[in-house]
Amino acid sequence: MSVLCEAEGRSVSGGCSGGRFLRALGKDECGQGMTEYILLIFLVALACIFGIRMYGGKIKKGYTKGAETLGNIAR
Repeated sequence: MSVLCEAEGRSVSGGCSGGRFLRALGKDECGQGMTEYILLIFLVALACIFGIRMYGGKIKKGYTKGAETLGNIAR
């Protein structure tokens, strides 16, 4: 069994016999960068959700107050 790592242009070979495949799999870093980006995006999304839940009411009040002020000026 040979797995090609497209990003690095190398192949990781091993078979289903013995620990050779597991050792090769442990050394293979293909996809590690993508996993890190996914984790980073997840943490940023989690922070955004937390921030909206925490400060959403205050932000809404601020926008409402600003809209009322602009509405009063336009009259």
